[in-house]
Amino acid sequence: MSTTAPAVPERLRPDALTEILRGEGHDVRVTDVELTPVGTGQMASSLRVRPTYADPPPDLPPTFVAKLPGSEATRGTRTATVGASSR
Repeated sequence: MSTTAPAVPERLRPDALTEILRGEGHDVRVTDVELTPVGTGQMASSLRVRPTYADPPPDLPPTFVAKLPGSEATRGTRTATVGASSR
């Protein structure tokens, strides 16, 4: 079973990450999450995710990056600025 990732950083909560990871076959429970912005956010928000697990799993990395869509206002402005929607 595949789980849809949360759409906004605020939804990268421990319970949401636990559900996502379990949906991908990992028997874990996330107890805390540290989020750190990564990159410039040209078209999306990228966050380094540092989860704290109840029992650290041997098969998962200590950190990973979540790439999430930027806000509508920010995406529109950035797209116009960099000409990403030009043909």
